[in-house]
Amino acid sequence: MKGRIMNTKSRFAMILLVLAMVLTSGCFYKKPVEKHEVGLIMPDGVSVAQVVGSGRYTSLSYYAELVKIDCSAKKTEWSDPDLVTLDKQPVGFSVSATYARQRSSDSIAKMWELYNSEARDDVMLEAQILARIPRVAKELSTMYTLDQILGVSAG
Repeated sequence: MKGRIMNTKSRFAMILLVLAMVLTSGCFYKKPVEKHEVGLIMPDGVSVAQVVGSGRYTSLSYYAELVKIDCSAKKTEWSDPDLVTLDKQPVGFSVSATYARQRSSDSIAKMWELYNSEARDDVMLEAQILARIPRVAKELSTMYTLDQILGVSAG
C-alpha cells in the first residue's frame, strides 16, 4: 500500500514537472496570426527564421517565439503655428499622416533588425514619425515664399 502511494506521488510529481517545463518554454501551438498582422517565427528566440502571414502556427522548440507585428493603417496629426516662410512671413502648418508597416518579408525583417522597438510598439513608431515631421515642415516652409505656398505667385 505504501509503495503504491509513493508510486502515485512520483507520477504526479513527474507530470507536474513536465507540465511546468512546457509552460515555461517558448514553444507555441496553433498560435494565430490575424489578417492585419505579420508573424516572425524565431526558433531560437532571437533570430528571425521566417516571416509569415495570417494563419495558425506551431513550433515545439524550447526557445521558439512567434512575434506578431501589426500592419494595419494608423493615423496621427501634428501642427505647428510658429513656422516662417522664405520671405519671413509667419505661417502655421497642420499635418495629418496615415502610415502602416510594410508587409513584405524583407521590409519586416529589416525593421525588426534596425528598429526593434518600433516594430513591436505602435506608440514608439508614432513617436518616430512625429519626431521627423517638424524637420521636414521647417525645411519646406523656408524653401518657399508665402505667395508660392498659397499658389498666387509663379515659381
